Amino acid sequence: MRKGYLLAALLLVVSLKAQDHRGRPVRLGPNVNSSAEEIHPIISPDGKTLYFVRGGHAQNIGFRWNPRDQDAWYSKMGNDGEWGPARNMGPPINNRYHNSLAGITGDGTQAIVLNYYREGEPIESGYSWTRLSKKGWSMPIGIDIMGFSEISVGPSVSQCLSEDGKTIVFSASRNRDDTNQNLYVTFHVAGSEWSLPQPLVDLNTDDDEICPFLAADGKTLYFSSDRKGGYGDDDVYMARRLDDSWESWSEPVNLGPSVNTEGADMYYTIPASGRYAYYVSSAETGNLDIYRIELPESMRPLPVVLITGRIYNSKTKKPIETEVVYESLADGTRVGSVKSNPLTGMYQIILPSGKLYGFYANAEGMYPVSQNIDLRGLDSYREIRRDLSLTPIEQGATITLNNIFFDFDKSDLRSESKPEIDRLIALLEASPSMRVQLNGHTDNVGTVEYNRKLSENRANAVREYILTHSTVRSDRVTTKGFGFTRPVSPNDDEEGKQKNRRVEFLILSK
Repeated sequence: MRKGYLLAALLLVVSLKAQDHRGRPVRLGPNVNSSAEEIHPIISPDGKTLYFVRGGHAQNIGFRWNPRDQDAWYSKMGNDGEWGPARNMGPPINNRYHNSLAGITGDGTQAIVLNYYREGEPIESGYSWTRLSKKGWSMPIGIDIMGFSEISVGPSVSQCLSEDGKTIVFSASRNRDDTNQNLYVTFHVAGSEWSLPQPLVDLNTDDDEICPFLAADGKTLYFSSDRKGGYGDDDVYMARRLDDSWESWSEPVNLGPSVNTEGADMYYTIPASGRYAYYVSSAETGNLDIYRIELPESMRPLPVVLITGRIYNSKTKKPIETEVVYESLADGTRVGSVKSNPLTGMYQIILPSGKLYGFYANAEGMYPVSQNIDLRGLDSYREIRRDLSLTPIEQGATITLNNIFFDFDKSDLRSESKPEIDRLIALLEASPSMRVQLNGHTDNVGTVEYNRKLSENRANAVREYILTHSTVRSDRVTTKGFGFTRPVSPNDDEEGKQKNRRVEFLILSK
C-alpha cells in the first residue's frame, strides 16, 4: 500500500479512538423490536423506511410450518421521528420458506430477495429480483451469478445491494471444506446475468467477514468480523475503496467500543446522510435486536446529495412512471438511472461528490427536460427537491434546454453542453419534418440592444453545433434573440437571473 494511504489509515484510527464515545447505541422501540429475532436491517436512503427480517414471529407466513420461519418486514418513520408499527411485506416476497429482503435499490422500486426462484418457487440458494409496479411487488425471478454455487456453500450468507442495483457484495465460504466466510463482489452484466464473484482480498482474513454494507457513496464498506483484536464475538469494521477498482482498499478500522460490544454486532446499514447507523446487537437483551447510533464524522461515508422529486406531465400535471437518467456532463457518459414510483411519480437519485451532473426523465412522446447540479465542491450531505415536468412533443410546445452552458457574457458553448444538444439532435433526426426555432434569453444586466444581441448569438451557437454535428438541414432550425424581455423569474437575485439566462426551442411544425 502506498505511503499516502498508510498515513490516511493511521490518521483515521487516531481520529476514531479520539471520538469513541461520541454516540451511544439506542435500542429501537417495540414497534420494531419484539420478543422474536430482528436481523438484517436495510434503511432507505432518506432514512424514513426501515426494512428488516423477523424470525420466529407468530405472524410470519410460514410460522405454522416452521416456528423459526423468517419473513421480511418494514416500518415507516412518522412525522414525530418515531417508528410506526412494523408490517409484514406479505406475498410474493414472503411465503412458507425462510425469506429476506436482501437489498433494495436507492429509488425503492427494485429489490433482491434471498433464494433462487423459478416459477414462483425457491429451488436453491441464491438471489432473485423483484420489481415494484402499480399492483405491488412482482414474483421474484432468479438471477444467475456465474460460479455462485461453487463458493456459497456455508451455513448462511449475508449481502448488500448497491444503490444503483448494479453491484452485490456478499459473504460466503471459499470452498466446501471451509467453515469461515469471506467477502465477494459480483456485478450485473445483462438481463439476469451477473459476473463471476471476485474476493475482496484486501479485506478478507482467515476469520469470518460477514454482513457487508456498501454506503451511498459507493466507496465506503462496513462489515463484521471476528478477527483478532476486536471487542467481542463479531465487531463492525469500516474500509474505503481507494480507486475505481474493487481490488484496493484502506486498512479496515474497528469502529470502537461505542459500537462494538462483547456480543455479536453486525448488519450495519446507513442512510444517505451518514449521520446514523442501524445495526444488530445481542448485548442488551441477549436477543438479536436493531439499534441506532449517531456516528462521528470520521465514521461516516463520503458526502452525497439526495435528490428527490416528482415526474409529471406539464400539461395534465399527472404523475409519470418512467426512467430518470443521470450523466457526467464533462464527458457525456451515462452514470446510472433510476425508476420513478409507478403510483406517485416520485423519484430519488443519490449522487456522490466530484462531478457536474445532468439528469433527465424519459417518456415516450415527450421531450426529456433536464436538470443539472454541480457537486465538484461538495463537502457535506445535502437534500434537494427537483421536480421534473415532461412536455409532450407537439406543435407550439416550448421546451427549455437547461443544460446549455456559456461563460459569463460570452456566446461560446462550453463542452458540458454537448449531451443536452445531442438529445435535441436525436429528436430532429428521428422527426425529419420537424422544424424548430431556438430562442435565446438573458437576465436584465446591460442594455436592451446588448442583451438582444447576446441572446441571439447564444441561440446561433446552439444552431451551429446542431448543423455541424448532424444531418439536419439548415432550413429546419431558425433562431431568435429576446434579450431580457421574456423573464421566467424575477431578476432580484442570482438564482432568478440564472433561470432567465436560457435557450429554448419552439416546435414550429412536427
